[in-house]
Amino acid sequence: MARARAAARARGQNQEGMTLVEVVVAFTVLMIALVPLSYLFTNAVIQAGQSTNQQAALSIAEHWAETLSNTTPPVTASTGAVIVDTQEPPAGPAATFTPPTVTATSNNKALNTVTTINVTSTSNFAAASASVPQTAYVVTGTSPNTTSNQITYTSMTATSLTCPTTCSTSTNVMVTGNQVTQTEISTPTETRGGTTYTLKADYEWATSQNTGVISTPVVAPSIGQTLPQPTIYLTSVSNLIAATSSNPQTLRIPTTNGTQIVTYTGVQTGASPGITGVTGGTGTIASGNATQVPKPNLCTSGTPQLLKLRMAVSWGPNADVNSVTDSVMLNYPPSGVQTLGFLALQFTGDSGANDAQGNPWSERVTAIPVSLSGPENLTIYPDQYGCAFAQVLPGNYTVNVNNATSGIPVGSTYGSPSFVANTTGSYSSNVWSPPTTEPVGGTPSVAVSIGAVTRVDTNYSANYPGYDQAATVNFSYPSTTSVEDGVVCPAAGQVACIATGESAGSNGADISWLNSSSGTWSTVTLPNGANVTRVTSIACAVSTACVAVGYGSGGAVVLHGTTGSGGVSLDSLSGVPGMNAAPAQLNQITCPTATQCVATGTNSSGAGVVVVGTVGAAAGSDTWTAATLPANITSLSGLQCLAASGGCLALATTTTVGSPVILSGPVAGG
Repeated sequence: MARARAAARARGQNQEGMTLVEVVVAFTVLMIALVPLSYLFTNAVIQAGQSTNQQAALSIAEHWAETLSNTTPPVTASTGAVIVDTQEPPAGPAATFTPPTVTATSNNKALNTVTTINVTSTSNFAAASASVPQTAYVVTGTSPNTTSNQITYTSMTATSLTCPTTCSTSTNVMVTGNQVTQTEISTPTETRGGTTYTLKADYEWATSQNTGVISTPVVAPSIGQTLPQPTIYLTSVSNLIAATSSNPQTLRIPTTNGTQIVTYTGVQTGASPGITGVTGGTGTIASGNATQVPKPNLCTSGTPQLLKLRMAVSWGPNADVNSVTDSVMLNYPPSGVQTLGFLALQFTGDSGANDAQGNPWSERVTAIPVSLSGPENLTIYPDQYGCAFAQVLPGNYTVNVNNATSGIPVGSTYGSPSFVANTTGSYSSNVWSPPTTEPVGGTPSVAVSIGAVTRVDTNYSANYPGYDQAATVNFSYPSTTSVEDGVVCPAAGQVACIATGESAGSNGADISWLNSSSGTWSTVTLPNGANVTRVTSIACAVSTACVAVGYGSGGAVVLHGTTGSGGVSLDSLSGVPGMNAAPAQLNQITCPTATQCVATGTNSSGAGVVVVGTVGAAAGSDTWTAATLPANITSLSGLQCLAASGGCLALATTTTVGSPVILSGPVAGG
């Protein structure tokens, strides 16, 4: 028996009858079975981690979308226009603290001449860098003529803020003791659970008009594939928005993880239509429709009533894949407090043909630089619809359509040769090279009111393709059509009622009166040299005198009129600083007593003003002074004065409070 067991061990067999070879084989089989389980476990852990990151990113995006919905959008320091179509870190409200003040080192220095502002302390200010700049507000001037000026700084010491260039284009002067405040802080990243998330917010103009939804079915072989995929195949791409690497577009794709937003940079047609250069999204592509809500054409869809906010949150090295986006519509600008206008220049072209380089019209039209010269100077570019759109200060503008520059959009060669387009007929190789300046046959004048859109179409002759030409257009704000701005009915003598506004065409301001005897309206002759563009409001202090306010090429205007034969005269505003230069204006007036009137408006620097007048019956007897206002007032509306109480109320907007505030004060002193 012992010899048998020894022999069995010699043959590699144990007491149960298994050889060592069999044990090794069994172990190998077991490991092979465990490897897929290990892979599945690891994959499940990765997917769980990815899902956790997505949920955290979505939570961050929704939080910031709600925060930014209740704060003023980012604006340019010089004009207050909303900064659109630019991705920047979101800026939320800053903590409240006692603001520092300007020190003697910066005393009597203009903001446009300095790169550093010296203050008593910067301990409560947010840190800044070239990649993450921060904003602050510097009060300039002396009371009652102070102005709050926005600056951007990229570094600081314990007692100074340093701007990347000059701190502002404003010529306003700092004074020792003036406050420097910070109302918002830029936040480029957030960290949760050990993961750092990058935050980007951007705004674009939208309208309340529905632009419709583009819908096209997803087809094989894309159905069943896991996102991200470089190409997604669709039934048709004919209605999708054209995209490029410099102007990517988004599309909503049905997946097992719900609807996913992907970004694409091109489309392919032919037998296998689809979108190309696709990034983003997770989950398995499901059957159903891909959808797209196109951006509206702001040149044709009406005055912008909304801002669209997109909040993007990404994480990890593959930000194009690891990202979520949340969008929300903002009601902006608020009703009744607009101070800017909109300029829209519509280009038309051969939208069905590619140029000699194979580029579609929707891409090549975005290369045309449009420069604006006037109250502000800026360069804008058309969108894929050929609409060059901007929010601008009211005033007179020269608009030049220029030759494109190589490299705009990125990777393009536009500019050499100068603006080409495919056409048919007698052109060489179906390509015609027009001159850089289009013969428009004159420089038409266009005018719009504050809060409205000035629309201009480029006028091409039959010999010129509607694409990439040059034109000069002169703009005059506000209106191209008749505007009625107010009616008062003093019922004094033969004067039953008086109406003010702006006439159609080039006549400018208009004042008309209703004869109580004949029932007919007549136009009032305005004084020579008044240069009045528009009369916005009128009030009567006594039965023999009425006062009208408005604006013209020389700033704010006050007109004194009698109900008798005295005619209309121009009052002096020399006692009110900043009112005798454009774009100063007065937009509302009321006369609570027989000898006193109060008017509201903005000065040439864009700050809100209240002027108080002592009004007499005779021409030249009126005197006007500025009322003292709190700092940071930017505009006023809804003026009401009660003679019995001797006080006035108005709605006011400020640079520090997002929503309007109620401003009150006595009639005689503001």
